[in-house]
Amino acid sequence: MSISGVELVWVIVGGVAFVAGLILLAASKRMVGGPGVRVPVVGVVGDVTVLTLALVLVILGYHTVAYGGPADWVGFRVRPDLGWLVYVGGVAALGGALIAERLERREDGN
Repeated sequence: MSISGVELVWVIVGGVAFVAGLILLAASKRMVGGPGVRVPVVGVVGDVTVLTLALVLVILGYHTVAYGGPADWVGFRVRPDLGWLVYVGGVAALGGALIAERLERREDGN
């Protein structure tokens, strides 16, 4: 079994996202109830949003490897014609978390 250059790029991209999500997930346990985390472009976000980001990175990283890598590497994935829904769901989850956080901050007066 050989892997093409394009497949290798997708495996690396998915692997980096997956590992980043795991690292963020582990770090999020230590920041529960803390002052929040500064995220570029977004600003300071709370622990729930960080947890959502971590889970989205893990799920999207896995599916990026599943779709971009060799077909026989991963035993479970969404049907290829519906794979785009995984990415839309991830973006929607993260967008929803950011909107909820912004509304909560506005309600608190911060």
